[in-house]
Amino acid sequence: MSGWSQLTQAADGAVPVLLAATPQTAEMWYAVLANEPRLRVVARAVSPEDLKAKLATQPHVILLEALIAPSPQALISLVAGLGQYQIYVMVPGTVPDAEYEAVRQELEPMPHVQKVFRDSENLVELTRQIVANAQTQQQAGGWNASGNGHGGGARVVMPVRIVGVYNQAGGVGKTTIATNLAFAASQQGIPTLLIGLGAPDDLPLVLGLKAVPNITNWRAQPTPETLKASLQKRDVLDVLAGFPDVLSQAQAAGTPSDAPNSVRALIDQAIRLGYAAIVVDIPQAAIAASALVTVNTLVLVARPSIEGVMRTVTTYRTVVERLGADSLLHPQAIRVVLNRVDDRRLDPGAWHALATRYHQKPFPALTAVVPDDPAVGEAQDNADVPLLVSRQFAAAVGALAADLFGAVAPAPKAAPVAPRRGKRLRLKI
Repeated sequence: MSGWSQLTQAADGAVPVLLAATPQTAEMWYAVLANEPRLRVVARAVSPEDLKAKLATQPHVILLEALIAPSPQALISLVAGLGQYQIYVMVPGTVPDAEYEAVRQELEPMPHVQKVFRDSENLVELTRQIVANAQTQQQAGGWNASGNGHGGGARVVMPVRIVGVYNQAGGVGKTTIATNLAFAASQQGIPTLLIGLGAPDDLPLVLGLKAVPNITNWRAQPTPETLKASLQKRDVLDVLAGFPDVLSQAQAAGTPSDAPNSVRALIDQAIRLGYAAIVVDIPQAAIAASALVTVNTLVLVARPSIEGVMRTVTTYRTVVERLGADSLLHPQAIRVVLNRVDDRRLDPGAWHALATRYHQKPFPALTAVVPDDPAVGEAQDNADVPLLVSRQFAAAVGALAADLFGAVAPAPKAAPVAPRRGKRLRLKI
């Protein structure tokens, strides 16, 4: 068996998690857990003996793949001996149903076993359950020690950033920021998927793609194969276009989160397909609620105006206070971008001071300030990528991309280009 290494260390107060699984499974789990600031992966184990040794890292939660034990009975004995930890046991689909049921019936009555599940379990939902259960036990005073897990030789695994771009106000530039942020990530070699949820969706227009295929193709047959067939490409960026009309969008908004064609299931399939960056353009529509509970990072795009202050602070409160435990979002995972700033509007300092005053407590600092450059709209009218046209815009979006992905936006190929006339009506994105 190979050795182990510390994978990551999050902010103080996070719940220590130990992954006991084959390397491939551990990496998939880690990719989802790594961007949840309330959890900290402290170690990885690859066998029962290795797991027992790694208990020295003082985990509170153990995520365990059943097949690291040589037999069902060995698994049951192993889990029974871990009574002081919260245990989640994943039984791969290759295990026959009869054996799975026998193991489940033995393990689930154990009070420390939180869940026994198949590898088809929704990973986003699983993370939510781990956080909620861990917080419940912490509030009950069940844990006093904090995990350490310090060590060297870390293996770099790309965590999955599920980035929602949103504001309750329309016309703030969500689609512009979402498309260019995703493009910046993809240009740095990060496997990136851009998902539109608008109706009718603007992504095909601004990226020069077709309206079909789109998300409705996947919803009709929600399989990984259909998802791959529903994607379009802009350079190296994969794009899933949104809804063709408000009726199909409304149907999706009413879909239960545990349905196989829900937004949550879509994100989960994208993770399993290997995307390390998933950017979701979230509209100010009912479907926003379904999207907000699936993302682990949120970019709030704001107008540089008093109305923009009010709308953005209200959106922040909605996400942080109203969604609460239903969301994977943590206040540390929210970024604020002030878009289309010029001399006629509130300057960034005044805007942030008003936001803090309206919020009645410190408001998150601005991650990026995007200047108002006419070349951005002209590029979109011509299905060009503004990131490659406007140096000012590329610098601002690059700062945001670097913060989220460690990626730097590609520099424009030349100075801002003159508009091409007569090709298309200007879009208000």
